[in-house]
Amino acid sequence: MVRVAEIKAPEARVSRKKAAGWHLFFSYTTVAYGIISGLVMVPLYLRFIPYELYGAWLATGNILNWVLVVDPGLSTVIMQRVGQSYGADRLNAVGAYALSGLLLTAIIVLGVILVGLIMAPHIAGWVNLLEADLARTLQINFVLGLIAGGITLFAFSVGVVNLGLQRSFAHGMVFLTANLLTLAVTIVLLFKGFGLYAISLGLLTRALVFSLGGAGYMLCRLKREAIHLNFQRATMREMLGLLSFTSLGKIGGLLSKNMDAFLIARFLGPDKVPIYILTRRGMEVAITMLGRTGNAFSPSLSHLSGESDPGKMRFILNRLLYINLWILGLAFGGFLAFNEGFITVWVGQELFAGSVVSTLFCLFMVLTLLFTLMQTLCVALGDIKRNAIVQFVQALIIFSCMLFGTYFFGFVGAALAPIIGYLSISLWYYPRSLTKRGHLQSNDLRRLTFESVLCLGLGLLLALPFSQASITSWIGLILWASAFLLLYSLVLMSLRPMLRKEVRLLKDTVLRKIIPQKPSLTS
Repeated sequence: MVRVAEIKAPEARVSRKKAAGWHLFFSYTTVAYGIISGLVMVPLYLRFIPYELYGAWLATGNILNWVLVVDPGLSTVIMQRVGQSYGADRLNAVGAYALSGLLLTAIIVLGVILVGLIMAPHIAGWVNLLEADLARTLQINFVLGLIAGGITLFAFSVGVVNLGLQRSFAHGMVFLTANLLTLAVTIVLLFKGFGLYAISLGLLTRALVFSLGGAGYMLCRLKREAIHLNFQRATMREMLGLLSFTSLGKIGGLLSKNMDAFLIARFLGPDKVPIYILTRRGMEVAITMLGRTGNAFSPSLSHLSGESDPGKMRFILNRLLYINLWILGLAFGGFLAFNEGFITVWVGQELFAGSVVSTLFCLFMVLTLLFTLMQTLCVALGDIKRNAIVQFVQALIIFSCMLFGTYFFGFVGAALAPIIGYLSISLWYYPRSLTKRGHLQSNDLRRLTFESVLCLGLGLLLALPFSQASITSWIGLILWASAFLLLYSLVLMSLRPMLRKEVRLLKDTVLRKIIPQKPSLTS
């Protein structure tokens, strides 16, 4: 792979490298928020919220995401089109895409709330929550979560306009502020005795701060760059045409990712939902964390695609994929070895779903991270229509397998269903699409395939002895996990010169940031 000199866009208004860097940084603050809300806060939830009600709320979260089916993936289209137009220096098109996207989002938000209000009186029965007081509490919190979800939909559309303009710092600051306020509100209300209301009111706080802050910055940014929001019928028709495809992908994604908890509550009971969900929770955090790189680079890749630089595109995609594969092998082996110990010291052995289910979750994590990254990159490069169709077909397979599997095989059937879907569809489609749109070559794919086998094989090999460790405390978990991290890193670095080069580059970059450079003696 050869580095190609960067070709700057006309007027060089932004630095893609800086924008991607800030987006990645704030993406990891979002991961930190996810760790706190999804892991650290769970013992508090179980302390202040009745167990059966909390399980029903987790299942209701699936239903809330179904309501979001009304959102046809508009934010993805807005970011891709705004970023590409901005990279091509077509400012009039930027304003047209932004306004059309926001108008469509406002209509969608109204639809989301209407659909959810129709569903609200029935949700307690759907998740088998029969006690009247608990059912009433669940219904009210569902409505609050529904309103928060609708506002968040609009906030994301506003936010992706800012990302398309390569203003990831401002977008990240707004999002970080919203997340911090959410945690503060939730913790205070839990200790004040608000129970489940603490979670839903916290989500509402996040939605309001995110939407108002993002909209305020967007309007200031557009005014400063003399970009005028303008309505063009051709642009609206184009976006509606794209949405006819992306809606399929959105529906498919939501069906495939938000059915398991509901089906478990329906077939096995709401008290079984926390066991299934919490066994997977650590890997969900890993998916969120490791999936940040693709999301962080998407706006910049869309911007770069507007400039048409195949050499640079190939270099960036190769480097991004290699780095993710190295980390993916570590996560795969780590969760194989330590997920049971983690669940034991976190919430108790009784909430671990078993080694077979945990292993299937590890495979699910690998496939989700790998193909979600490739999907994100393909969409950023303009593969919107076919990607949506592929997502929908894959979702139908996953949904069918999950319905059948959960009913007859319980946890194991639910965990196996998405693996079947990924292997049947994503495995053959996304490598081909990324190769074509990212200007990759056949030898790039061969090398990446070898790298994935090497990293995942190394993770599996090391997990076998480490899984025999007896973990009964956080200190023990940290020590064993640190030893695994060290051994995996040393072995992989000894085998892969590219990794050693990346580590040296990272070290030099950090040193330049923390150690002042000596002034040059020449003028």
